[in-house]
Amino acid sequence: MGFGVVQLISKSHHENLLTSLHQLRLQGQLSDVTVQVDYQGELQEFQAHQVMLAASSGYFKKILLCQDAARDKLLLSNMHSNDFSKFLEFVYTGKVEVARDKIGDVQAAAQFLDCEDLSDVC
Repeated sequence: MGFGVVQLISKSHHENLLTSLHQLRLQGQLSDVTVQVDYQGELQEFQAHQVMLAASSGYFKKILLCQDAARDKLLLSNMHSNDFSKFLEFVYTGKVEVARDKIGDVQAAAQFLDCEDLSDVC
């Protein structure tokens, strides 16, 4: 840094940003994609932000960056909606509570979605 220049750093910026994004998602505000999770004929929809999905999941990044893909609705048909819900909570907060007997299911979802951070903590 040059002489007379000060770097201003917020220790809470990333946490505040994630909290705000999570609140926007929970309130259905500014979300730009609906993820439809179909598990054995039971369909559940989740609102999210494409940038959050792409930044945290190699699976979604590949789909969302594909120019041919319709980006407003995405269908997942190979995981339980509870596991996807846990993934989304982790994406938006960096933490999630999982019953011990469900950790393997959440880890499998994280691996399928190519979310290394969640997979690593499982």
